[in-house]
Amino acid sequence: MVKHARIASTGTVITAVKYGPGKDGGIVLAADTTSIIGDDEIWNSGHKKIMPLGKGTAIGFAGKLGDAQQIYDILSETLDETKNKLAAEKKESGGKVGKKNADELLESSDILLTLISRAIRPLGKKSDFDLLTLCATFTQYESTIATFDSSAGMAVHEACAAVGSGGLPANVIIKDFFRNRQVKSVKKEEALELTMRALFGASQNNISIRDPRTAPPMIVMIDKDGYRELKNSEIRSAIKKYLP
Repeated sequence: MVKHARIASTGTVITAVKYGPGKDGGIVLAADTTSIIGDDEIWNSGHKKIMPLGKGTAIGFAGKLGDAQQIYDILSETLDETKNKLAAEKKESGGKVGKKNADELLESSDILLTLISRAIRPLGKKSDFDLLTLCATFTQYESTIATFDSSAGMAVHEACAAVGSGGLPANVIIKDFFRNRQVKSVKKEEALELTMRALFGASQNNISIRDPRTAPPMIVMIDKDGYRELKNSEIRSAIKKYLP
């Protein structure tokens, strides 16, 4: 029997914070890099908890690695099939819209969130399925952060969200920042600082989550240029700048 990585039950935190206004804004996502396989803790094992799903979308998972990979594979396949179907239908109808325009249509957050919910729902009926999903998408029209539980129940968040066993303390830190400053948006640098502080706070409140100063997290930026994973040097620079 394959022993999948236990993430949610043993220590995971995944965060998303919006920054900036409209097309000039974006979303910062982050996740710890520790996985548990069997009885062994593995840091920076190559098991990414945040993955790209199209140009301007990232999806993060807190739960069994096997469940996360299954959902991701289903979504990737579904998106490809939908893009090809849209392009074929438009060509058959005499339109001049091709696959590139179908990609743009699929950037609609409503369509993406519906596809994710449909992918999760059948698996949620399995007794051993335990997965929390965070989706962040940035388009020329809007930026959206949504979370899903294992039964495909969805919540859309105005400015930020966090999931996983470290999600509660991370959420408190992030939301207190917005509440205390009485703002609905932050600058890019503030979003990165807030992300680092939330990850650090989660590690201090959950012994299963490694301190980001000793186990650097995965950090992703989504903006008008698409999905980008920060380099190790950029992450270490942020740790040095924003953490004690």
